[in-house]
Amino acid sequence: MAFQLRANPNGLPQPNSDAIEVTMRFIDDLTPFQLDGGDTDTLWTQHMTACLTVATYDPDSGKRTLIHIQGGYWERDQTFFETMALNLGPNSVIIIVSGAEESQEALNNYMAKYKQELDVAMFMEGKDHSNLTYLTYWSKPHVTGRAGTATFVFKGDGEYGHINPALPPEPTAQPISTGHALPAVAAPTSSTSRAGAGLNPLSQSLTHLVVGVATLKPPQGR
Repeated sequence: MAFQLRANPNGLPQPNSDAIEVTMRFIDDLTPFQLDGGDTDTLWTQHMTACLTVATYDPDSGKRTLIHIQGGYWERDQTFFETMALNLGPNSVIIIVSGAEESQEALNNYMAKYKQELDVAMFMEGKDHSNLTYLTYWSKPHVTGRAGTATFVFKGDGEYGHINPALPPEPTAQPISTGHALPAVAAPTSSTSRAGAGLNPLSQSLTHLVVGVATLKPPQGR
């Protein structure tokens, strides 16, 4: 299916083990996880409470990024916007996703602040920002379960939304046998994880989530 950016208000299945889970980041490491044009991987994140997730798509290069920011504190560090400006093209789309605790009004305020700061950063990089598109995705109405946290999925075909636990999990693609043994591949050192079936339980309290760093590109050739 050709890429078409669209929200699914009914939610999406739990991503399979081939998907890339982007874990929460603190203010001192706000480099988005990035996929170059042509990648079809699903990016997703979970355990969003007061956090904020930002997804971007550049239609000119096909590049997608995703970052899950602890507490939404990105506004306190101008270097975050400078980093984002480097990753964006003049026609990029920015999707700002709220955590489980944010109201629609708070999400709209985040978007206005984000636009103001990013316009300045793009200007400083000598990039045109007049055609940037800003979208919001309010997670609170879709929060389910006792954990009370939000999720966000950004599929390779452009579909995005929350995980709907009522849907069957996304099936894992079966490998095609070529008749030749494949060499072993060392596990990546990045803490970006491949999602299993079903949401992982919280291993710590919501105020002390484990921080993951997801700066490595996934192995190519899948």
